[in-house]
Amino acid sequence: MAEATARILVVDDEESVRDILRDFLTFEGYVVALAADGREGIEAAFTEPFDLILTDLEMPEMSGLEFLAELQTLRNPPPTIMMTGYGTVESAIEAMKAGARDYILKPFQIEELAHLIERTLDHARLEADNARLQQLVSLYQVSERLNSATSRDEIADVLVQAAANEYGADAFCFWELDTGQWERVRVWPDPLPDHDFETFLNSFDSLELLRSFHEDQPLLLSGAGFDRYFHEANGRPAAGMIVPLRSHGRVTGMLAAFSFSRARTFTESERRTFQIYSDRAAVCLANVRLQQHLQQTFMQTIQGLVAALEAKDEYTRGHSERVAQWAQIIGELYGLSEQALDDLHRAALLHDIGKIGLNLDALNRPGKLTDEEIENFKLHTLIGKRILEPVEFLQGSLPAVTHHHERWDGNGYPLGLAGKEIPLGARVLAVADAFEVMITDRVYRKALTLQEARDELARSAGSHFDPAIVEVFLEWLDQFDSVDELPVKGGRRRDTVRPLHSAGADTTPENSSEQAGGAA
Repeated sequence: MAEATARILVVDDEESVRDILRDFLTFEGYVVALAADGREGIEAAFTEPFDLILTDLEMPEMSGLEFLAELQTLRNPPPTIMMTGYGTVESAIEAMKAGARDYILKPFQIEELAHLIERTLDHARLEADNARLQQLVSLYQVSERLNSATSRDEIADVLVQAAANEYGADAFCFWELDTGQWERVRVWPDPLPDHDFETFLNSFDSLELLRSFHEDQPLLLSGAGFDRYFHEANGRPAAGMIVPLRSHGRVTGMLAAFSFSRARTFTESERRTFQIYSDRAAVCLANVRLQQHLQQTFMQTIQGLVAALEAKDEYTRGHSERVAQWAQIIGELYGLSEQALDDLHRAALLHDIGKIGLNLDALNRPGKLTDEEIENFKLHTLIGKRILEPVEFLQGSLPAVTHHHERWDGNGYPLGLAGKEIPLGARVLAVADAFEVMITDRVYRKALTLQEARDELARSAGSHFDPAIVEVFLEWLDQFDSVDELPVKGGRRRDTVRPLHSAGADTTPENSSEQAGGAA
């Protein structure tokens, strides 16, 4: 006797054949469904899951071969045995090419069919076991990718790939519950292929369906199942799989995968693995937020030290914040990646942290700096590197902190690097640092006008600065007529503080800060 879980669909236009097969298969312990022709068979196969299909070759309305062809549009079509009383070698080959697993001629011995069914189901079970093993491998691989993700966007990317590759979904959406409101984090594909589907998704954003996830209820929806939540059919997909993200016992978001084809519905098994991905993603999102909070706390601590350092020298107050804003602008103009911009922004905020290890009294003392004082000042880049080097998430910022006083012609410090030997972030930071100093009031001069600062940058391109970076920055500055129009504000007038020399910006060689070299 067969396991009662095996479900068999019999598709045959002869009622007597259907009845005989139903009685025999039921006796053998199978769950049996009947269809009188190919169209009925397709409707049944697209509506319910079957472990095996027996179909006739010659039928009205839709032949067995046409039935097989449409059946193959299912993502996982059940194995099919073709039955016919008009068997030839050619028809057998054609049936196998169309997707039939096996072939039997009418009239046949019932024992022969029983053996064929058992063999086909055994083979299908082996394939199912292999598929489950592959599913476990995929589950592990997706979990590993989620674990290595360092941002919400990376987590969303992994989930999109899983929805498309593991489940054959046509669309995916990821919502987070933020301060009591549902935020749509990611929609795939982008742009959506159908305006009506966009309308459908919009209805999700404020629907009772979202609120239902406070009750932690994953859903599999198809056909009329959508009617419970949606009164309008426009844009409604054929099937949906919706699971909550859960963290520390509460719902923090939800994931949804959709199919636009009746041939692709989602199974309870797929829903369970989708929930596993969701649970893993929720943990990873919580870890990302914690890591970001720790990084933010560390940055605030370090920035507090920088602010305390700048407070000792009034002209530099707020200098690092403004340099960070200019570095962001120049980096974007030069086409830096998002990660490179993040590293650059941190480097700009912390570029003077090494001065905390120096005695800066000499910089505020009348008269020129001694050679020893100049060399001592130049150590601040290496001190900054030593301070920040143990911090893992600042590794990408270290090159800019260390080398922002290098010069394009090789006459800078600490290593005398030249040209493209200088890290790109450091080259951008050098321009941002110098420009901020140029347009800020100094004790020995007022702030340069925008035109004067532009001229100074142009003169220093190819000696102090990377000429390509200066070129894109000057082109962008063309839209402004004065410093007051610039988007980065700061640098109020001062009268009592001795400045450091900006690269190329100081027109009074007798100032001791010129000997220190580079911008503050």
